[in-house]
Amino acid sequence: MHAVTAYLRDAGFQQWDVSQIRTDQAIVLLVFTHPQPDPVVVAKLYATKEAVEHGKREAAVLESLAPYATALGIPHLLFQSHLGDGRLIVAQSGVPGRHLGDLPPDDVRGLSGYVSAIRPWLERFQATVPVDGRTLRVPPTDHASTSSLEEKEITDFAGRMLLTLD
Repeated sequence: MHAVTAYLRDAGFQQWDVSQIRTDQAIVLLVFTHPQPDPVVVAKLYATKEAVEHGKREAAVLESLAPYATALGIPHLLFQSHLGDGRLIVAQSGVPGRHLGDLPPDDVRGLSGYVSAIRPWLERFQATVPVDGRTLRVPPTDHASTSSLEEKEITDFAGRMLLTLD
């Protein structure tokens, strides 16, 4: 993880705390600086061949979304480093927010807030990021009749799930 330390020092950080999490794909380092409550850097160490390929794809996506990252509130790719032993480190900026998994399962209002925030963000994403030289538009949210059958089924399912949590 020397690459992460070198990046932090080069970026001017003098003190930081690190939390380490193991996932099925990577070892994830969450780098915190005080008084920031959210990580300033999220670094992922990919070790297996399949995981390294996953990390390469993730880095490529972050790199392609770089011009839109700030406007959309998504991470910036900070660096990627191929280690001599075949492993890969991908580091991205942290973004503020709360993970859905942090909500208590009986917090219907909080879950509802997450669900209601998804569509406006997707609309903003689709209106911002060009696909084949053009931006996409989604049907307005106040015209439910323009939703596809699949969208209606997903929305209905999400609503039923929220009701069962009551």
